[in-house]
Amino acid sequence: MGKRVGSTVLLLRRLTDIVSPGAGQRAVFVDTGQTDAGFGVPYVSPTWVHIAPKHHRDGVTLSMADGHAEYWKWKGRETLDLPRKLVPWYNLQSEWLDGSDYHPQTEDGIYDLQRVQRITWGRLGY
Repeated sequence: MGKRVGSTVLLLRRLTDIVSPGAGQRAVFVDTGQTDAGFGVPYVSPTWVHIAPKHHRDGVTLSMADGHAEYWKWKGRETLDLPRKLVPWYNLQSEWLDGSDYHPQTEDGIYDLQRVQRITWGRLGY
């Protein structure tokens, strides 16, 4: 808890803990729509563990730690075509990753995953 890896804090408690990259380049919330009951991004593995949200025209809206929001359109067709399955979630049907963790194979798919990992963790952990 609160452990640093270089200048990256793995558990952030204060805005001032976000130093590299700064708060304008770190996501706090991801608009997942109805894709999932939660969204997680691995730090030490080049894999999707949850389905990449595609809530707004094949993209996602992120809220950053400094208060601004950004819309990201997924670059990779592979990201958009991750294997999905519908799972009952309370009174909704939610999309989840079908199968185990997914390792992107294309350059654009890897780009999308690493972009999300960097905005979440500040850097790649692998």
